[in-house]
Amino acid sequence: MKKSHKQKSKAQETTLQTNQTSSSSKTTNTSNKYSYSTTESKPKENKSVKTEPLSLISFPRETLKLLGIFAIIAIAVTIVYSNHFNNAFHLDDTHTILENSYIKDINNLALFFKDGTTFSALPSNQSYRPMVTASLAFDYWLGKSLDPFYFHLSMFIVFLVQGLLMMFFYWKILEQAAMPPKLNIIFTGLATAWYLLHPVNAETINYVISRSDSYSTFFVILAFVVYMYSPLSRKLHLYLIPVALGALTKEPVVVFAGLLFFYQICFEQQVNLKALLEKFDKKEVEKVKNAIISSLPSILFCGALVVFLGVMRPKTYSPGGISLINYLITQPYVIAHYVASLFLPVWLSIDTDWAPFTTMAEIRIFIGFGAVAALVYLVIFTSQEQKLRPICFGIAWFLLALLPTSVVPLAEVLNYHRPFFPYVGIVLAALIALSLLLTKHNFISEQYELKPSITILLVLTVGCYAVGTHLRNKVWTTEEAIWKDATIKSPENGRALMSYGLTLMGKANYQEAEKYMVKALEYTPYYAYLHVNLGVLKESMAQPAEAEKYFQQAINYGSIYPTVFFFYGRFLKNQNRLPEAVEKLNKALELAPNHVDSQRMLMDIYQQQEDFTRLEALANQVLRQTPNNIDAKFYLEAARNKQSPLDTAKLQAYATNTPQSLLDLSLKYYLAGRYKECIDAANDALKLKPDYAEAYNNICTAYNGLKEWDKAIPACEQAIKLKPDFQLAKNNLAWAMDEKKKQP
Repeated sequence: MKKSHKQKSKAQETTLQTNQTSSSSKTTNTSNKYSYSTTESKPKENKSVKTEPLSLISFPRETLKLLGIFAIIAIAVTIVYSNHFNNAFHLDDTHTILENSYIKDINNLALFFKDGTTFSALPSNQSYRPMVTASLAFDYWLGKSLDPFYFHLSMFIVFLVQGLLMMFFYWKILEQAAMPPKLNIIFTGLATAWYLLHPVNAETINYVISRSDSYSTFFVILAFVVYMYSPLSRKLHLYLIPVALGALTKEPVVVFAGLLFFYQICFEQQVNLKALLEKFDKKEVEKVKNAIISSLPSILFCGALVVFLGVMRPKTYSPGGISLINYLITQPYVIAHYVASLFLPVWLSIDTDWAPFTTMAEIRIFIGFGAVAALVYLVIFTSQEQKLRPICFGIAWFLLALLPTSVVPLAEVLNYHRPFFPYVGIVLAALIALSLLLTKHNFISEQYELKPSITILLVLTVGCYAVGTHLRNKVWTTEEAIWKDATIKSPENGRALMSYGLTLMGKANYQEAEKYMVKALEYTPYYAYLHVNLGVLKESMAQPAEAEKYFQQAINYGSIYPTVFFFYGRFLKNQNRLPEAVEKLNKALELAPNHVDSQRMLMDIYQQQEDFTRLEALANQVLRQTPNNIDAKFYLEAARNKQSPLDTAKLQAYATNTPQSLLDLSLKYYLAGRYKECIDAANDALKLKPDYAEAYNNICTAYNGLKEWDKAIPACEQAIKLKPDFQLAKNNLAWAMDEKKKQP
């Protein structure tokens, strides 16, 4: 009887360990308020029991609670990001969105999957990411323009859906680590909120083309959720479908095979890596073999994806990195910095001035390698116990997700959109470590509830990150704001100094712009784009001889970039040196056949030269590339009907009928000396956009041309009222007032 009693007690204990739903159950571990099951072996199946059909999906019992908590998180995230939806395009958005004619036609969807050159207008940046280009084309189609609102909106929606998937992802991991359900809900919600509200992740969500990082991460999380919750999909390997879509979004998704292998190691095979490495324990070796076998479909699939992506990647693509060795010895310190930024996300910059280490005597090399060694040690150490395995998996996720950008030398050694994918793991690891710390110091009650003081502290902490994100969104608002911020935080970054100078040039503040660009030359003397922009600046300052020197230097340093030939060609056109301009623009199109600005300017020159044969040929060529190109259609019509440039410009402007197109038309009329038409076009722009300061400035300028000072002055005053820092309008106003005073 005693023996039977013992067997019954053991059965009850096993049941308690398996279910783990009783908050009143006692434990023999007196150091903790709750304990985790440490059972390593799985119960043997009863072969006499009939196997149930595999279900398509199996939701946890706590689904409604998870959804309710996520609803609260989603509201908070939406409020925090409410100030980002109209933020401007920046950096690589220019050549992948603004200058990419392919995204302006939704009918190009099939083409995106066939031809990677459709990804960017710059050959060196053309990568095979058709899902990204397709999503951009959809956003353009939805907004019928390059309005950033629609691009940010779709990206934010995917971000929220990713957060929802992360709730279920984190829940399953913590459930397999035997965390009590009450605590599981708390730390699942906390991890998701911290991730979604983290300022470093705002660097990705504010940067439109970084949807490659955002969407690819979404697909990896989706793949795991399908794998975890859908037995049928797992058996049929349907979880690999999101992996394929993710790989078509960004290449690092192929590390999914390694992530799934570590998932097997940590939770399904429960490998003790310490015992494996120290003793080469046969039991652990067998578990590793099982993990490899279970992960083999994903390993083979991801290997095939690597080959496929390599074949589809355009030959023109270049990662832009320099010395492989210098890059590799720098990355461990960069990884350590990403870990530090998780806890203290300060001094974020759109474009850092970090440079590769050039000597092994650099102390930061040893700090970096020490940090990576510590992370690897934690992976091994935390694999020993069930309650620690989420830490093991989270750190392994972090390191594996960073691997692609750590071993392939890229143009920048550090970018804050790169941790978006890796942070999914490190956030989990950090919060599980926190839960264990709180348990050890009795901040969690016997009912598995956090003490009120800790709850308030955690909410305030996440709230601080949320405030940081909201403030960071403001910095991304305009080109001027983001680049001014970059010059402060990255004072030795030539590109940042140049870019801020460009924003000053746009405000006609030429002296300040020149100061920043000349300073940029100290750090990047061979930067082709810097010389291009100095040429543009000198042209604006009416110094054509100086401008041409810079354009020629730009070609010397960047003869592989179509943009340098385009801007030199534009300068030559403005100097009425049309044959030379045609030569440079054709060179730009030789390097990048779909360079939109070069195509448009060359068609404009052909029309101006009345070379209608070449105009028709080029317009037809453009239409073969982009059949719905509106500009090309008008130029083709002009070639056939032998129309003047201004006639075509008028047809284009009113067909597009946007404030910008009408403003551009008014400028063309002004340059042609047709001031009345300039005023009419600007007034039509104001009908569409009443607060358009630039249109009022054009009206003022045209009245100045007509010497009607009394009409020019109020127009300029209105432009300045709408845009107080509008230097060009101030100059025109000063001219009008000076000329009026000279009147008798």
